[in-house]
Amino acid sequence: MTATGRLFALTFLAASLVAAAPPAEPTPAKAQKICREAEPRLGSRIKTPRRCRTVEQWQEEDQAKSGLPLGAQVTQGQGDALQKQRPQ
Repeated sequence: MTATGRLFALTFLAASLVAAAPPAEPTPAKAQKICREAEPRLGSRIKTPRRCRTVEQWQEEDQAKSGLPLGAQVTQGQGDALQKQRPQ
């Protein structure tokens, strides 16, 4: 086999391997980020940077902030003092 024949054979082999390879998976699209200005801290003049998160992350954070603070949650037995007790 001549050098040209070997080159042709290798080229044909490489082309057939590329054609037989499975198609590449499309890259997933990046989630769009939404940026909000950070809430200023009370008593601080330091500028706070923007915070960028995805829609799902902002929804989780907003839901967590909208809940009652731990001190305002009533646990069992805590509301007993609000009921009038009958004298015995």
